[in-house]
Amino acid sequence: MRTALVVGLACLALGCAADATGISLTVESDGTLDQIRVASPEPGRAATLLPEEPRALAASESVSVIVSGDRDGESVEVQVDGLREGVAVASGSGSVTIERGRFVELTVSLIGCDPGCGEGERCEGGVCVCDGASCAGCCNASNRCVAGDTTGECGSAGGACAVCEGTERCDAGSCAPCGDECLCGGEVCDPERTDRCERGACSCGGGPPCEIAEACRDAACVCGGLTCRLGASCEPANRLESCGTVGGNCTVCDAVRADACVEGQCRCGSGDPCVDGEECVGGECRCGGGPACVEGQRCNDSGECICDGSSCDGCCTTARLCETGDSDMFCGEGGNDCERCAGGERCRAFECD
Repeated sequence: MRTALVVGLACLALGCAADATGISLTVESDGTLDQIRVASPEPGRAATLLPEEPRALAASESVSVIVSGDRDGESVEVQVDGLREGVAVASGSGSVTIERGRFVELTVSLIGCDPGCGEGERCEGGVCVCDGASCAGCCNASNRCVAGDTTGECGSAGGACAVCEGTERCDAGSCAPCGDECLCGGEVCDPERTDRCERGACSCGGGPPCEIAEACRDAACVCGGLTCRLGASCEPANRLESCGTVGGNCTVCDAVRADACVEGQCRCGSGDPCVDGEECVGGECRCGGGPACVEGQRCNDSGECICDGSSCDGCCTTARLCETGDSDMFCGEGGNDCERCAGGERCRAFECD
């Protein structure tokens, strides 16, 4: 069922008039929203939340968007966000050509972002984004909207956050030179390891400065540079003994089963780590002095590929190969020896019958 938003809230920017120029906008959603946010197509005007007080919205809502008649013939894009309990959970946009003295029709279907976008973010094409349309501060390295008023994350209008250098301070979203008046307890705070001066002491998020090799991000200490966290320390993220994604947690690779750390993953050559019992030699998995075992086998302590109940769900042949165990030629299960059905018998439920 299509409904119209409350009269007075539905006319954006200039107010409705009989000869007004504008867009007759239809917003389609899954019917679970309680507000929509319409970005004004008029430059310099803020987005408008409709209705002012949240309420259950229908799957189709109509809005009249007023634009200047001077834009006759221009192509105008309208961005719409769908909100639920104050969180942007869907978005969509559409373009239309303005015609002076009439309302042109435009339908925008909203695509969801699950579980929803954070404050200062908006949903675009099913993905949460941080930009000038949603964030008054700046967008940090994690693409999250922050206030943009600290030396570690300084910026405004949805731009990328900057890290102020040396004695610079963050002033109205911009890094600016600062003299002795900006010292914190008589020292210059490291903008990489701290983000504020707290009660006369350099601080990250209200706590102590981050350790060397750490960085202060989102008011918390994370491993900086090309490092990952291993216990209480930050280690290079591309070694077998400390393999991980930059800023994340390290994994200690098994040096017997892997010989490289590639993009934060333990690898044998370019493949996955070897299975238990096998050894990674020259970028290849090997069992003893021979090749890697095939599917359904395992490498035993003697360096031999064998087939048994721990490697094979079906049955094992005399050649130590694993069969599915459901054929008359190879019948059996649980890694036991395969049985060949004879005398008119058939393999049923892994038994000759």
